[in-house]
Amino acid sequence: MQMFDALIAHYDHQASIGQPLVPFGWNRLLVECAIELSADGAVDGIYRLGLADDRINRNGESMIVPVHGPRTSGNTPYLLCDYETYLLGVAVGDTEKENNRAKEKFDSEKELVFAVKEYMGESDGLKALYKFFETWDVDKAKENLAVKEYLANTKGKSMMTFYYGGHPIIADAVFVDAYNKFVGQYGVGYTMVDGVMTSGGSRVIRGQFTGEEGYEARLHNQVKLLGKSYSVFSNNNVATNYFGREQGFAFPITQLESHKIVEAFGDVFGSSRKRVRTVSDGRKKRIADAVCVWSDDLPQEAEDIIAMRSLDILINGDDVPNYHAMENGNDMLDKVYSIVKKSGYVKDLDSFQQGVMVNVLEVKTRDGMGSIMPTYKRVTLQGLVRDIQQYYSDMELDRPNFNTPSMDYARPSIVYDSLWAKNDKGDFIAENPFMLKELMDSADYGLPYPKKAFNLILRRISVDSKKPLDNSCTITCENARYGFLKAYLIRNYGRTDITVSLNTESKNPVYIAGQVFALMESAQRVIDPNNQSTFRTRYLAQSMEDPAATFPKLHKSYMFLEKKAQQANKIGAFISYDTKISALLDKMGETFPSRLSPEQQACFLLGYHQQKTANIMNAINNSKKEETTENE
Repeated sequence: MQMFDALIAHYDHQASIGQPLVPFGWNRLLVECAIELSADGAVDGIYRLGLADDRINRNGESMIVPVHGPRTSGNTPYLLCDYETYLLGVAVGDTEKENNRAKEKFDSEKELVFAVKEYMGESDGLKALYKFFETWDVDKAKENLAVKEYLANTKGKSMMTFYYGGHPIIADAVFVDAYNKFVGQYGVGYTMVDGVMTSGGSRVIRGQFTGEEGYEARLHNQVKLLGKSYSVFSNNNVATNYFGREQGFAFPITQLESHKIVEAFGDVFGSSRKRVRTVSDGRKKRIADAVCVWSDDLPQEAEDIIAMRSLDILINGDDVPNYHAMENGNDMLDKVYSIVKKSGYVKDLDSFQQGVMVNVLEVKTRDGMGSIMPTYKRVTLQGLVRDIQQYYSDMELDRPNFNTPSMDYARPSIVYDSLWAKNDKGDFIAENPFMLKELMDSADYGLPYPKKAFNLILRRISVDSKKPLDNSCTITCENARYGFLKAYLIRNYGRTDITVSLNTESKNPVYIAGQVFALMESAQRVIDPNNQSTFRTRYLAQSMEDPAATFPKLHKSYMFLEKKAQQANKIGAFISYDTKISALLDKMGETFPSRLSPEQQACFLLGYHQQKTANIMNAINNSKKEETTENE
């Protein structure tokens, strides 16, 4: 229900700031043709709209027209705006069946016009309209020069409306005022029964969301999403209605509430200032067909930035333009970027942060059902920003390449890729796209990280450790895996001893065992770089599960390095590594832990990864020092 409350609130908010959406009883529609009437009701011309001005859609002109409800079987005319069959009684084809059908539709439109005539008042345009319906002969319609020209230049039906004096009659102030009063009296389901105007059989109910009385909505307009129409509410489909309650009876709300919800939905997903994204795993499996973010509490500028930038980076992360660059010196944008980049500037948004709510609406379509499956969250801007910051803080690890920002490996989409194996082409093989959705929720809303993702990463590290690094995982992918292990231990296990850099003060024997493995591996890489049978490929998978059983074998292999170091004149390097290893073994008590739990395996791997990173960083720094000394 919160989603509908938020959409209705958005509809009312737009009116309060002078940007009202389509009013009740009306629809926004693309009208393709105008039927120009003379004062005596004759058709002077039929011309296409939107051709003279490039700023207007060249396929027509967007107009606010009397409501177009769902069209069921039979003749269902729309007031003063419909296809040529209803407004002129002519068919594009020329078969007897088509012509007869067009005449029936025109008669239904004529009946509707005269039924509402007493409510519409009079203006020059309306007088011309009434004369048209009084005098228009359907049987001779195709003899009209304007109709002939129209039929000769059209290939299909066109949405059209009546014009007088170059202006649409439905925009006539007299008509607009009268029609609004009419809709207020009879609702949008108006119909004639035995010559008497009625509300179409709808009963008066109290609105679930507004608390105001109004006619019950029996049918609901559909919404446009990704070029298709979908039902927001239940419909006649047996798979989506509620215990046989068809039409609007499955979800009883007033016509006004239905209108506000549908129009607000169309606005937040259709507005050009919003960034609506399709969220997938980067392949063919969609998690959500569209995601939209909006806030009625934010200044317009700030809302646009949150909608267009934050969700790009934080929910999906892919195909994001250079988000590290500041654009146009925009102060608000700078602040948001700073927050996203985890620079600790949450306080910079305090001026509009207190009490500010952000709506996040994700939609998955059901094409076979014609309906949508929405997921809605309403969070504070402050909470959203801080949860996002916390996510990147949890994921952060030291990296040898300082030019690579943490965001490059911490994005949920990168973490998701790291869960899966690669095919022969080097592409990741995704198996569960909804895992990405769970990772996104963890990043955006501070939820626990998915346990299945944690177990998958442990498995992938174990399996890929038996292969050469270049063939199993990119460096970015490796960083994402270890960053996630760190984040998981912090959030799901409450570990406070897990740090960004190598924790040299740790006394955890599991963490220290990982450090020892990394030092032995680095020693082998330095002393025997051409050895294809590395400690990593031979022993890491076993060591992360049972160090006590594996390290004796690893230590025997390690001791052979001393002889190779002497032969390669690298004994100094061996002694340096061996000294560090001995110090760690002393701290650990020389008793390796055995049969590690998943949590302990993650701790072991973090000790291994952070020590390995520290080794590389030390080597880089030493190399820079040597270069500086030589230059001097």
